[in-house]
Amino acid sequence: MVNIELVNYISSNLRRGLSYSEIHSQLLRLGFSDFDISEAVNYMNKGETQNNENNFEIKKNVNLKGFVLAFFILLVVVAIFILFLFLFRDIGEKSVLVKEESLKQGVYVELAKKSVLEIEFDGKVNKFNVLESQGVLDFSNVETSFSLIEGESKEIDFNSDGLDDVFINFTSSLKNRIFIESFCREEWDCSEFSPCLFGKQSRVCIDLNSCSTEVNKPLVEIDCTNDILESYNVSDGN
Repeated sequence: MVNIELVNYISSNLRRGLSYSEIHSQLLRLGFSDFDISEAVNYMNKGETQNNENNFEIKKNVNLKGFVLAFFILLVVVAIFILFLFLFRDIGEKSVLVKEESLKQGVYVELAKKSVLEIEFDGKVNKFNVLESQGVLDFSNVETSFSLIEGESKEIDFNSDGLDDVFINFTSSLKNRIFIESFCREEWDCSEFSPCLFGKQSRVCIDLNSCSTEVNKPLVEIDCTNDILESYNVSDGN
């Protein structure tokens, strides 16, 4: 049976800095046998090995728990970041350009809470700063400012010629959706009036912009008195 006091004696002297040979010599002088000394040393070494294994296992478990915790924290951070992007994706300023070709057909545009709306008209880009607040869209630039609620519209004269150029309608507050369309300007090209015939002179007029409207269409027929048939008959009677 291992002498525990002998084990403690050896362990204590080792901690004091004595070597095994010095401790072994002291124990022999004290009357301990080589067998007892060897048993005590083996027992002590076995205990240290077990302690080292236990310490390693403890460190391993601690490292594993630390890794799991770090991974969990990383997942939480990523989830919060994704949620932030989803909930606040419209907070940043959004720039939207509407080309002149799209205006002719009309186009729907979805705006962020803060947007820069660029409308190309007659070769020029007209910018509006747009801010949404409680269902109201506020449009502003250096020349004008106006506000729209859902269902309201605004006509804009970009070139200050007294005629409205673009129509903006706030169609839905759900996604800050607006509809933008340019007014088609009729541009009529007419031939010369025909000679007076049966009291009428006529001509042909074509809308070069093909607006499919005739709001500003010039007269294509007018009354006249100098009928060519009457003139011909008078001349023939003479």
